[in-house]
Amino acid sequence: SGLSLDSPLRDLHGSGAQTTLSPGTSIPVISFPGDQSASNAAGSASSAAAGANHSTSKQQASDARTTSSSSTTSSHALPEELLQLADATAPVVLPAPGSVPAGSLDNRELDKLVGTLGRNKATWRRALVLSQWLQDSGHVLDDRLCTTLIRVCSEHGQAMTALSVYEWMKAPGSVGGAGLSPTVYTYTAAMRAALAAGLLDRALAVWEDAQAVECPLDCRLCITYIEVSRAGQSRAGQCN
Repeated sequence: SGLSLDSPLRDLHGSGAQTTLSPGTSIPVISFPGDQSASNAAGSASSAAAGANHSTSKQQASDARTTSSSSTTSSHALPEELLQLADATAPVVLPAPGSVPAGSLDNRELDKLVGTLGRNKATWRRALVLSQWLQDSGHVLDDRLCTTLIRVCSEHGQAMTALSVYEWMKAPGSVGGAGLSPTVYTYTAAMRAALAAGLLDRALAVWEDAQAVECPLDCRLCITYIEVSRAGQSRAGQCN
């Protein structure tokens, strides 16, 4: 397919016990008629028991939350081989495609990793290697992850690669695309990539894509459109 990113992406592979009172337990106190101190002791003991029970309940609830949080973090954790991509000194060694069950990777965690890779000039290309590995592994990328890839490429001066990701993302699966629906953030990222490279026609084409699907506009996308329009007017003035 003409929209496949296989070729440009594959070339990048070489780069690189405590004791507590149980609920309901009371401390026996012997009292005598008229003995106020015993009565006070009984009240104090009951308060102490209630306090201990309350403290125990709070601790158990806290432990349950911690256990739940740890379980969630563990279930969403990425394989160590993927996390090592952020280490510029470590070689790129990814699991064989298919060795990680499709759908077992969390797109939010992958998005964080791609963002981390993109902040380093020594590792940003690994984001593309990771993208290709995910596709080869049968993982389904979401619109957020694709948008982050577009931004990373744009920030490193690779407008054409960024726009290729954009086109692949929205192309239907029947022609090798991801078949995703771009969001307002996607359109903005793609327009800014084209604008930064002086590709004003491509930037306007992205704007028209957004208009065609009646994408809800936000201020950043509108500002980008204004910048593209001004750049076009400036270019036209220079030509005259």
